[in-house]
Amino acid sequence: MTAAPRRTVLQRMTTILIILLLVWIAWMAAAWFLQGYIIFPRGMAADRAMLGPPVGVVPWTLDIGEDKPVEAWFVPSESKGLSPAVVIMHGNGELIDDLIGTAQSMAARGVHVLLPEYRGYGRSGGTPGERAIVEDVSAFVRRLHEWPDVDDRRVAYIGRSIGCGVAAGVATTEPPAALILMMPPARLDTMAWRLGVPPFVIRHPFRTDRVLRDLDVPVLILARSDDEIIPASHPRLLHDLAAESELVIIDGTHNAVASEEAAERQQSAIAAFLLKHGMAEGSGAARGNTPKR
Repeated sequence: MTAAPRRTVLQRMTTILIILLLVWIAWMAAAWFLQGYIIFPRGMAADRAMLGPPVGVVPWTLDIGEDKPVEAWFVPSESKGLSPAVVIMHGNGELIDDLIGTAQSMAARGVHVLLPEYRGYGRSGGTPGERAIVEDVSAFVRRLHEWPDVDDRRVAYIGRSIGCGVAAGVATTEPPAALILMMPPARLDTMAWRLGVPPFVIRHPFRTDRVLRDLDVPVLILARSDDEIIPASHPRLLHDLAAESELVIIDGTHNAVASEEAAERQQSAIAAFLLKHGMAEGSGAARGNTPKR
């Protein structure tokens, strides 16, 4: 091959590489600006929002300087006197409205339940973001600790999917007595590689892995056998990082358990864990635990 054709081939290869590089840079720019809609797809759940809280639920609000405040629902325990409390932080495609049945069931068993909403979700104002959500939920948790009949020494957190990252973030300043992580990502930023986006582009990484290294509370991790969203390595990593943890694998995908038996096993694991750590009344045992000693 003569010098001229060789230069032509190199020029073409260089042009192709430059085009690919520019496309990748454009993709990263799009990911930077659009990730708020991808990580927080609040529109998916908008049609499930109720007009207001059901009867018996106490609405709380937090002024954030926007046109509307952020809300939370407090479901009081049906037991008299001082009772433990559980704070449930939902997934990015859910609303607190979706968890009212779970909250009422727990309240019937003697546990106060707080359902904090995220900015921009449901009836709440503002724009969602990791730091803002964690700060809002932390403020609600501090109010919970001061609420009459709440035993502030027995407050547990339950996170669902991205809510695990919220729970972990809140735990850095408001440590719980116990922590339950359901379908947990260890960190969101590394998952972006699936889409060709490097971790540094992600502004809302939710580093649950970093928190669990230093969090000295009992942790229950509930993973799904066929989770198509969260890699199986993530809950295992969190189990390895936590000082005291149990890992339970439930049959099902990320958004649904496989059967009624799987649903019962999941609820039994939660009930047994809360009971074991003084967070609830009742009984139940989780089968198939992998305790870490």
